[in-house]
Amino acid sequence: MGKIIQVGAGMPDAVVHLPMQAWMDTGKQYFGAVMGHSNTAEYIPRMIKWWKDGDFPFETLVQSFSFDDWESAIASMIKGTVVKPIMVW
Repeated sequence: MGKIIQVGAGMPDAVVHLPMQAWMDTGKQYFGAVMGHSNTAEYIPRMIKWWKDGDFPFETLVQSFSFDDWESAIASMIKGTVVKPIMVW
């Protein structure tokens, strides 16, 4: 058993080919996640609590970079010091 959760959109004409019988026999699932499939009214307060408790390092998820400093943004992402560099124009 297992799940594939697609979190990004493919090209409009993209096609996924799966071996139907093998997937049905083993209970595998494939589905798309829209906006994380989360209950935001419940989940956001939980994440804020995790952050306040020191269990959720939000500051490592995003960081703003000047567009002129794009090389630092890429280097930080590769190094793992930031997950999502945000380019500021």
